[in-house]
Parts: sequence; structure tokens; C-alpha cells
Amino acid sequence: MRKLSIITVCYEAADDLRKTMDSVLSQTSYDFEYLIQDGGSTDSTQETIAEYRPYFFDRGIPLSFFTEKDQGIYDAMNKAASQATGEWLLYMNAGDTFAATEVLAQIWRQDIPAEAVILYGDTIELEADGDYLWHSELKELDIRCSLCHQSVLIRASWMRETPYDLRYRIGADYDFFLKTRAAGKLFFPVNLIIARITKDGYSNRNEKQRVLETEEIKENYGFSNRHSWNYRWICVQAEVKQWIIDYLPPSAVRRLRQMRRKMRKRGQKIE
Repeated sequence: MRKLSIITVCYEAADDLRKTMDSVLSQTSYDFEYLIQDGGSTDSTQETIAEYRPYFFDRGIPLSFFTEKDQGIYDAMNKAASQATGEWLLYMNAGDTFAATEVLAQIWRQDIPAEAVILYGDTIELEADGDYLWHSELKELDIRCSLCHQSVLIRASWMRETPYDLRYRIGADYDFFLKTRAAGKLFFPVNLIIARITKDGYSNRNEKQRVLETEEIKENYGFSNRHSWNYRWICVQAEVKQWIIDYLPPSAVRRLRQMRRKMRKRGQKIE
């Protein structure tokens, strides 16, 4: 059994997939397999994988490719988990990359507790005005999804036992983390930056849905009340944010996001 299964879920993302595969191949520790779960792409995804397959073979890294229609990203992630053979799973979206070539080697050098089911680290978010460091704060899970799934390794047996809830198209990872914590499972910090991610995914284009799902999930675990005035105010804010995303130019949306980041003092800009 390989120690790790790296999983990339993609759809019509051949160019982005190249970036991710280059990063996966750059790792100095090869004790992993690589799985690509595709949603039935009609672009050059299959040709791109065929081009890269010899590079994985030369490094002794098993490469598996599955393509079929799915019900969204979390359905695809569940499908891939069922095919994986590694002890741990790491989901790296197409276009996202490892923060450094030594990431996996540094993780495996640590004394990881046998009872740990989640290994988590920090993330670099790529914005138009620069790169920002996202510190993963476990104590903030009551408020928001403070862990980034590209920077989280999940014990495969636990993932298959408690797959992502497909009721949520954006917040299933948040629900999974809260469910894991509620079950008393151990989260172990590896104290390093694991991934570099972009900010143009589905959740960033659907702010209203993200907020509504987040609040529903929080209520399920006793952290929110959808009958409160605070919840109504949060919904009003989400409506405004969604209007901005839908109707303002992308450049204006990026500037507003930068302003909000500065006001909330969240994320340290990397110079």
C-alpha cells in the first residue's frame, strides 16, 4: 500500500491540470499514487494525461484516470476515494499546486500520532494583487471553514466511512470537518505550508449559496440559528455580495475583495 493517494478532480481543465501534474511530479518523496477523477471532459484532458503518463512511470508513481459524469465536485471526490489505495488522501484541484517540492517529505518526517485522521497545514492563496498566507486555525471551525482541503490529508478509511454529504455543493468539506471533530477524531497540525491555490473556483463565484450552506451546516452543529436577526443580516450581506459578483466587472470584484481582506485583517500578504 502506498502511503498517500493524491487526487485531482477536474472537468474541462486540461491546461490547469498540467500545472498540477507538474507540481505532483516535482515532489521529492514518491511514496504515493496519483488519481485523476474527470467529469467527462471533451477538451484535451485525456491527451494531456497520455502525454504525462511516461513521466509518472519513470518515477515509479502509479497514475490512474477515471472519467464519468458526476453530481458535482464532492461526488467526484467520493468516487475517487473509493478507488484510492493509499493510507491517506490529499485532494489537489486542477490548477492548484504544492507550495514546495519538499512538502510531502517534510510531512512524513514528522512523528504523526497513530490515532490522527486529519493532518492539516497552511495555504497560499493566489490573488490578483499578490499571494496571501492562509493560516489554518482549528479553533475557528465554529465560525467558518478554517481549513483548506488542498492542505489537508485525510485518513482514507475515515473518508470512506464518512463520505462528503452531497446535499452541499460548496460546504461539504466544512460539514466533513465538523463531523470529524464531533466524532472526537484527532486533527494533527504539520506546521508547514502545503498548497498554493487559486481563488476562481465555484464557491468564489457563488457567494450566496456558500453563505447559506455554511449557516445551515453551522446550525446542524449548534453554532448558528437561522431564525435569528443575525442570520437575516448575514443573508442580506450575501445577497449584496452575489449582486457584486454577478454584475460588476471582475477587476472591481477583485478590488473589493482586497479591501475586505484588509479590513478583516485576514491573510498575511507574502512579499
